[in-house]
Amino acid sequence: MSASSISGSQSSTSTVKTYALFSSSSQTTSIKLDRSNYLVWESVVLALIKGNHLTSHIDGTTAAPPRCIPQESKTDNLVE
Repeated sequence: MSASSISGSQSSTSTVKTYALFSSSSQTTSIKLDRSNYLVWESVVLALIKGNHLTSHIDGTTAAPPRCIPQESKTDNLVE
């Protein structure tokens, strides 16, 4: 196969990075939401939110943290 036919047949692939929402090792179940499993997905997600006491962040009763840490406060919490 020539180099031109190889490069022409290559398709671009994207890498999807996934991050753990919670660090607890006991919560390793992952369910990808699709058209057929909303009720199962919802029950798992709601249990994780409630179990990690995050409901107030979802419903807005707790203010969201700032998106960026101000420059002057970056060294305030360093332990020496």
